[in-house]
Amino acid sequence: MLDRLKYVMEQKAEKIEQEQLEQERIKQEQEKKENEARQLSTKIFTTKQNAIGKNIEDVKKELAELGVSDIPIKYISSKYYPIGTVAFVERDGENFTLNTFYVIESNKSEDLTIMPELKINKSEITKENVTEIQEQLIEIFETYELKCKFEINTKKNQNKNEKMLSNVLVTPPGEGKHYPKGATFIFIITVYE
Repeated sequence: MLDRLKYVMEQKAEKIEQEQLEQERIKQEQEKKENEARQLSTKIFTTKQNAIGKNIEDVKKELAELGVSDIPIKYISSKYYPIGTVAFVERDGENFTLNTFYVIESNKSEDLTIMPELKINKSEITKENVTEIQEQLIEIFETYELKCKFEINTKKNQNKNEKMLSNVLVTPPGEGKHYPKGATFIFIITVYE
C-alpha cells in the first residue's frame, strides 16, 4: 500500500513538473514570437524612414522582402528630387507609424517646402505670452505654406526657488527634410507656473 501511495505521489509530481515545463515552453515560444514581431516592425519602420531619396521601386522591393505589399503612395511634383524618388513619408497622426510615401511624379511645379527656421527661446515662453507666441508661429508657418497646431500644458513648479524653463516639442508630420505644402506640425508646449 505504501509503495502504491509513493508511486501515485511520484506520478502526480511528475505530471505537475511536465505541466510546468510545458507552460514554460509556451511562454518562451510566445516571447520569441513577440520579439520577432517587434524586430520585424522595427525593420519595416527603419526601411520606411530611410526611404527618403531612394527610388520607390527599390523601396517597394525592400518592403516586399519584409512582407509588406500594401504601400500607400501619393504622387507629387517637386524640383528637389528626381522623378520616381521618395521625397517624404507621412506619419499616421494617431499611432505615429510611417504610412504614405510621397513620390515625385514630375518636376514641373513645387508641392514641397522646407521647415522654417524657428528661434524659440524657451525661457521667454510664459503662461501670459503663450498666445502671442502661437500667433507668431502660425504666421511663420503660413509663410512656408505649412500649418501648425498647439497643445498647451501648464504644470506647477514644485520648487518655487527655481525658474523652470518652458518645454517645447515639435512633432513633424513625417520623415524628410522637405514637407508637403499644407502639412501640419504639432507643437506641444509645457509652461511652468
